[in-house]
Amino acid sequence: MARHGGHHGGRHHDQQQDPGTQPTPDPVPTPDPAPAPDPSTLPAASAADVAQLGTVFNDATRALIGGLWQNAVEEGAQGLGSVFRYVNDLGTVGAGLQAGINAGQFTGDTLTNVQKILADITTASSAATASVNGGGSFGTVAAAETALHDSHIDVLNIS
Repeated sequence: MARHGGHHGGRHHDQQQDPGTQPTPDPVPTPDPAPAPDPSTLPAASAADVAQLGTVFNDATRALIGGLWQNAVEEGAQGLGSVFRYVNDLGTVGAGLQAGINAGQFTGDTLTNVQKILADITTASSAATASVNGGGSFGTVAAAETALHDSHIDVLNIS
């Protein structure tokens, strides 16, 4: 009987299979995962698009128009509040700007301005949360709202 050189399912074709068992299918090969890119070698173009970040910041600004609010439970399909949308939008903008810094996208005065924006975003995020939670580390709701207003306006004035 002729044999071929390959294996199928771990048995030779001329070996007998136990009549009470089903043949085991060959396992599906899993491809090797692609290695994650080294962030230090990514070109500056991989950083977030500043125009897109501006659009996200504008969306955060729209959340401020009616005032920030939050609910303990979702009511009437309104979600848990605009404060979460605002803080998430600021987080997206901050992460994008930080990616740009890490990619070497900003230098000189522009880098200085981006770093100021990141500081203002951090303050605005903390103040927004504090403004709907009794003032937090700002002491009072009024102080949190003032810090929120001032830091958000600072970003608009820088950009």
